[in-house]
Amino acid sequence: MRRLILLPIAVATATLAAQAPQPDWSAIEAETLTHFQALVKINTTDPPGGERPAVEYLKQVLEREGIPTQAFALEDHRPNLVARLKGNGRKRPVLIMGHTDTVNVDEKKWTFPPFSAARDSGYIYGRGTIDDKDNVTGALMTLLTLKRLKVPLDRDVIFLAEAGEEGASRLGVQFMAEQHFADIDAEYCFAEGGKRHARERRAEVRRDSDAREDSRDPSSSSRTDPRATPRSRSRATPWPISPPPSGRRRRGSRPSG
Repeated sequence: MRRLILLPIAVATATLAAQAPQPDWSAIEAETLTHFQALVKINTTDPPGGERPAVEYLKQVLEREGIPTQAFALEDHRPNLVARLKGNGRKRPVLIMGHTDTVNVDEKKWTFPPFSAARDSGYIYGRGTIDDKDNVTGALMTLLTLKRLKVPLDRDVIFLAEAGEEGASRLGVQFMAEQHFADIDAEYCFAEGGKRHARERRAEVRRDSDAREDSRDPSSSSRTDPRATPRSRSRATPWPISPPPSGRRRRGSRPSG
C-alpha cells in the first residue's frame, strides 16, 4: 500500500524536504485498513451496478478533510467521483484512478461472505479486494496524506473514482472522457496502480469495452483459497499490503515477515 501512495506523490511533488513532516506509516496503515474494509463491505457488483453508496462514503471522508469533490453521473445511481488537490501549476496534473464497481459473485463458492471484508490468517477476503477497491483506497489515502502533511505540489493531483469499469464503461471513463474531460485532464494517469500518459487512457475508451480477460468471469474468479490456480484469481488480499521484492504485486500471497 505504501507503493500505491508514494508513486503518485513522487510524480506530483519535488523532493520532500528533510524538515517536512514525515508520514506516520503505522497510523496510515490502520486508517487504510478501516477505509479498505468499509469499501469492500459495500456491494457494488456490476451488473446491476450501484456505485453511489461507495461514492458517498468517499465524498464524506474527503470533504471532512477539506478536499472538494464533484460527482458526475450519466445514471443517477452510478456516479463517478472527482476530487482535486491544487498544486502551484508549474506542471500539468496527475490523475489517480480506481473503479468502485466489481464483478458479480457466486456466494456458494466463497468461504467467507463476499462483502464481509473478513480477516483470517493474514488475509482480507471479499469481492473487490484486488479489483479494484485496493487502488481506490490507495488513491483516497494519497490525497489525505498529501493534504495533512501540507506537501507543496508542482501539479494538481486528481482522484477519479470511476463507475462502470466492469462492462459499462459508457457510464464511467468513457462518459468522463467525452463529457467532462476538463475535470480529469492530466499529463500522467495511474490507472489501477499503473502509470501511463493520460492520452493513452483516453484512447483506451475507444476500444471494445466488452473485451474481458477470462479471469474476470464471475464463475471462475470467486474462489477465496490463496492456493487456487492463477486462472481462478483468488479474492484474498494479504494485510499489511506490501510489494514483494521484485516490485510486482502477487495476488493472494501471504505477506512476508
